[in-house]
Amino acid sequence: MRARLLALVIAGCVAQSTAEAQQTASSPADTTVQAAMPAEPPPIRRWSVIVDVGRASGGPSADIEQAMRTADLDHPGLFGNENPFTTTESLPLLVEAQYRIREPWSVGVLYGRSLAGATWGQGPVFGQTIEVDYSVTSVATMLSAGPRALQIALGPALHRARSRPGTSGGGQPWSDHWKVGFIAQTRAMMPAGSRVFLDLTVKYSFVGRLVVGPYSATGIGGEVVTFPPTSVQYNHLFVGLGPGLRF
Repeated sequence: MRARLLALVIAGCVAQSTAEAQQTASSPADTTVQAAMPAEPPPIRRWSVIVDVGRASGGPSADIEQAMRTADLDHPGLFGNENPFTTTESLPLLVEAQYRIREPWSVGVLYGRSLAGATWGQGPVFGQTIEVDYSVTSVATMLSAGPRALQIALGPALHRARSRPGTSGGGQPWSDHWKVGFIAQTRAMMPAGSRVFLDLTVKYSFVGRLVVGPYSATGIGGEVVTFPPTSVQYNHLFVGLGPGLRF
């Protein structure tokens, strides 16, 4: 009886030792399997918001200056400055919200005030100064293609093109013209996978032609000089740089 009991105890100890050995032997394999499992992918950030400021070129200034030369508004100013001449707004603005549908397509909504300036002319008599102010504000829906780091985009736009005589014309109200056109742009966004990134955008806005004027100014002796109605081109190019956020 004692011998049988001793045999059962010995058999139990052997079985327990065997199970522990098997468990120990399987642990490295389990660790290897866990290590081989792929890491969770990073979150997909489909939304992005971009704010750019920069410089614009083009627009109606060249046509306005040529019309001023034809209208005898190209005389030197009081301090000898050449006329006509143009000043532009220093920080045109672009804001865009974009949604990544799937690779490589994105859609977006854009707002931009990318063109604003004033062109000055001077008649032959003191006081015959004419200033023509102009600006363009645009809203557009954009379809973009390309990887997150580099995209090209195109979309229809509604442009609000404005003009008015400036301070020498008595601060008259703006003349607003709504034009349907388009916007084409390309942009680089770096780093491509970061939540916060730096954006560089080159944007071309097709607005078309508008008639500005007539605007008049009276000289010190009552002589009147007139900037005639003139068809001018509002198409322009914008280059901007600014921050972006993906979420």
